[in-house]
Amino acid sequence: VLDDGSSDLKIGRFVAIKGAGGASNLAAYSDTGDSFFGTTLPESATWIDIAANNSGQFVAIASDSTTVAISNDGITWDITGTLNNTGMLGIAYGKGKYVTFRDNGSVTDAVEYSTDGGVTWTQTDFETDINPTAIAYGNNTFVVVGASNTCQVSDDGITWTETTLPATETYQDIAFGNNRFIVIASTNNAGAYSID
Repeated sequence: VLDDGSSDLKIGRFVAIKGAGGASNLAAYSDTGDSFFGTTLPESATWIDIAANNSGQFVAIASDSTTVAISNDGITWDITGTLNNTGMLGIAYGKGKYVTFRDNGSVTDAVEYSTDGGVTWTQTDFETDINPTAIAYGNNTFVVVGASNTCQVSDDGITWTETTLPATETYQDIAFGNNRFIVIASTNNAGAYSID
């Protein structure tokens, strides 16, 4: 996680977590991107994603735990938050809140959001089930993609609506930069972009 120029985040630090291969408490940080230094998360879990807010706070989530790890510098971590559910797949920050999601086979309680820095979380629903895989924030909008020709869009992370992608694919990831969203699929060399 690092400022890409689209936010007011100025901490200037890359932070990485070990997200594959099972439970771990390993993390790393770098101020330049050239050399990384090891640090540890407060417990061993399958840490899946990390996001940062405009003040340089980092929040990490795990797929197999309701534990939320929070750091004010990307180096020293504490467990000060608890999700309502396990199985979260990604997290993003925007408009004063962290937003995370899971693929629970239903739209009900598929999303959780926090307005107090990742400490307490409130559940909300997607409009339709898209087998979600990834989330991004940009241009004042949260977007979640999945294994569908539709995605979920929200301007506040709470109320979600469906919009259409150009083709039915298993969209694996999404990012925002240069004033546009880019999505990539895990098959057929497919991708798509949106400027709104």
